[in-house]
Amino acid sequence: MTNTISIKKTINLYIEGGIAGKSEILKQVFHDQATMFFTSNGQLQGGAIQGLYDVVDSIGAAPNLKGHIASIDVNNTTATARVELTDWAGANYTDQLSLLNLDGHWKIISKVYHENK
Repeated sequence: MTNTISIKKTINLYIEGGIAGKSEILKQVFHDQATMFFTSNGQLQGGAIQGLYDVVDSIGAAPNLKGHIASIDVNNTTATARVELTDWAGANYTDQLSLLNLDGHWKIISKVYHENK
C-alpha cells in the first residue's frame, strides 16, 4: 500500500470518528502526544488533543458531516494534509494536519484548524 493511500485511510477514519461522535475512533489515528490549535478572536487556543476528544464526545454524532481531502504532501516519513469539513454539528472547518509514519502507521501529530464562517 502506498503512503498516500495509507494517509487517506487515516484521514478517512478521523472523519468517520467525527460522524460517529466517538473519541475512541479518533484515538486510533491521533498520536498520544498530538496537539490541536486554532484562533478565537485573534487569540491562540488549544493544546493537547484531549480537547478534541472532549468536544467530540460532548457533541455526539454528526451524521451530516462531510469531509474532503483537498491535498496531501508526503515526504517519506512525514506528511501534511488539508481537509475540508462541512456541517460538523452545523460548522464548516479547514483542517491542516501533520502526520508522521511511526512503525509503519501514519498518525496525526498536529491539527491546526480554521472555522469557516
